[in-house]
Amino acid sequence: MAFHMAGFEILEAKLREILDRVETVTPQAVQRAGFEVQREAQRLLALSSHPPGTPTPSSPGQPPSMISGALRRSIEVGQPEMRDGGWFIAVGPTIVYGRIQELGGQAGNGATLPPRPYMAPAWAVVVPKIRDIFENAWSNAAN
Repeated sequence: MAFHMAGFEILEAKLREILDRVETVTPQAVQRAGFEVQREAQRLLALSSHPPGTPTPSSPGQPPSMISGALRRSIEVGQPEMRDGGWFIAVGPTIVYGRIQELGGQAGNGATLPPRPYMAPAWAVVVPKIRDIFENAWSNAAN
């Protein structure tokens, strides 16, 4: 009994074409995911506000209340980068007090600030959206 299959060159070419499209859409999907995290963090930072010089109404463990909006405006999305075989994008605040608000700690004036996370909760909220972004991008690339 003999068995012969032909057409592997056509299959291989089609798979390479799909892989090329996936490699093109993946960094775009990473960027869209970064913007989703940015949007959600900015939304969380606008949930409450208070005037300068007054105590914050946000409880420890909740996002900080907005005073000027500078922290909210400082959240930036970097460019997608390939690192160690995977994609990376930086999303976060550029303002000097952004980290201490997220993690808590000793402030320059000696005060101890409790954590008031806004980036980690933003990430948690958008994980399902990010999954959809990638599923859609890769599905469209495969068709």
